[in-house]
Amino acid sequence: MPNTLQRQVVALASIISWGNLRSLSQHPRICSFIRGAKNIWPPVIHCYPTWELEKVLSALTTGPFKPLRTTSLHFLTYKVVFLLAIASARRILELAALSVRKGLCIFHHDRVVLCPDPTFMPKINSVFHRAQELILPNFCS
Repeated sequence: MPNTLQRQVVALASIISWGNLRSLSQHPRICSFIRGAKNIWPPVIHCYPTWELEKVLSALTTGPFKPLRTTSLHFLTYKVVFLLAIASARRILELAALSVRKGLCIFHHDRVVLCPDPTFMPKINSVFHRAQELILPNFCS
């Protein structure tokens, strides 16, 4: 919240001059107000648990993820989605936009090409980012 207030002060300062001050943000009452807002709404510190990729990958090589012939579709889906996310380093929304619809999931003899849904709006909305394909090579010989 304090950052929002500071941005609003900067926006107002661009159109309002206040006496002999170079900027509205230097006014003593505004400085005091912003300090108070920081005390009321201290910054949020996100404490996400740490994890080790090696342990997760090792777990994916044991049950219920192996052997593949007996793995349920539920666990196989978890495994594929996790490996896609880690290997592609794509945003969650970019992965969610991938589709297996005809024309968006193309199988070749040496790879699979996944295309995002044409209605997908990426975070950076450019032709390049809207048309990025995810290419999955065939690792089997």
